[in-house]
Amino acid sequence: MSRKPRADSKLKTLPEERQAAIAEYARAKTLAETLLWLREDGLQTSAAALSEFLSWFALQQQLQRNASTVETLLANLSHDLPEASPEKIQAIGQSFFSALALEQQDAKGWFLTQQINLKNQQLSLDREKFQRETCEMFLKWYSEKAAKEIIEAPGLSQKDKIEKLGQQMFGDLW
Repeated sequence: MSRKPRADSKLKTLPEERQAAIAEYARAKTLAETLLWLREDGLQTSAAALSEFLSWFALQQQLQRNASTVETLLANLSHDLPEASPEKIQAIGQSFFSALALEQQDAKGWFLTQQINLKNQQLSLDREKFQRETCEMFLKWYSEKAAKEIIEAPGLSQKDKIEKLGQQMFGDLW
């Protein structure tokens, strides 16, 4: 879910244990004190880079906690609702992430979960519309003599039949 840090990022490429130690030290100290502590340990970095690292590290920790929570939620769901459809699990996941975003007062996260839900609903509607229109078109063209002649034409490949049917059905729009 998170992107790999750049190779020239001194702090983000340190071993996880070292990153955790820096974050832990920074919780109890100021940025300037943390910079001095790192310099004494031989690690030169800027205040901006340290600040950005601490934000990034906190986000990585939160994402790991969220992933763990989701794994637990899915395990509980599969145990409690073994008959749950993918749609039901999607709806539960949507509710979970919306609640998580609201709890963390993450307006952007909440907005994104809502946008994803709307896009999923739109895709579902588009798929249903496509399927319905395809069936309607099949019924219309099933009895058309020109369509039957194209379909039953000997020696035409499926690709050629599709091309001819497309031209017959859609004309200049094909």
